[in-house]
Amino acid sequence: MSIAVGERMKTYLGERNDSGVSVKILRDAGRQRPLPLYLTKGIPKTVKFGWGSASEEASQLALSLLYDFLGPENRDIALKLHARFRDLMLAPIRVDVWELSENEMRRAVLELMKESEVRIRIERERDKPKE
Repeated sequence: MSIAVGERMKTYLGERNDSGVSVKILRDAGRQRPLPLYLTKGIPKTVKFGWGSASEEASQLALSLLYDFLGPENRDIALKLHARFRDLMLAPIRVDVWELSENEMRRAVLELMKESEVRIRIERERDKPKE
């Protein structure tokens, strides 16, 4: 899988205030739209976005960010990486307003994919029959 740079760079903007939480996708051209809530089987439709912890809300945000960034054709990768992405990128956020650039997303995804490959290799070696 390659992670290509799009024609227009995206920035994800999260904001938490008295009226709730919102996450938007900002484009270079000044356009913006809400980040869609990507639901999978077993996730209640009442789950909202969150950050600053390893909560269900932060997991939902991680999955939705990865799904948007990677595209629907890479849904399985988003599902595989979202818990570690949450722990690496979202749980440490301690502010009410944050931005995550497309380049930061790319670096995090590549790092997590490398980490996954190493884990898979280690598990295969561990499970290999001893001679």
